[in-house]
Amino acid sequence: MSARGDRIGLLAVPGLAYLALIYALPLVLLLAKSVQTAEGLSFSQYTAFFSDEYNLRVLWRTLRVAAFTTLLALVIAYPTAMVMNRARGPWLTVFLVAMVLPMSLGVVVKAFAWSILFRANGALNSTLQWLGLIEKPVRMLFAETALVIGAANVFLPFMVLPIYA
Repeated sequence: MSARGDRIGLLAVPGLAYLALIYALPLVLLLAKSVQTAEGLSFSQYTAFFSDEYNLRVLWRTLRVAAFTTLLALVIAYPTAMVMNRARGPWLTVFLVAMVLPMSLGVVVKAFAWSILFRANGALNSTLQWLGLIEKPVRMLFAETALVIGAANVFLPFMVLPIYA
């Protein structure tokens, strides 16, 4: 790399230092605070957390839901971004509005809409019964699958737009 290229790379240093300051420093301070006790440094809180079966189940479920949510959002976001990349004119505007508009809705509004869809007499169960795929309503509302679908819906624009860009 030339001397000029080295100098241009130096322009990124202030921005990277700022990002390190606002992201890394709070995390380091939080980690340091979490091991401090009145007697000094101790990892007893972490030992207690990881030795409790209930906490491990909750942690595992949280990581599983996060992984499935990310995977579902990616499976939907990547093809959507590719279609948006090929779209031109008014279709591109339609796609961009369809991605940005849901971001203006509150999470509570989205959660209420999903609860209407997933409840026992909701649209999804009614449609499945009408098609003859199920005989009685399936409990979906408070299931992990509904949580993954709802979370993927909330985070989808945050995955589509960077892939599209």
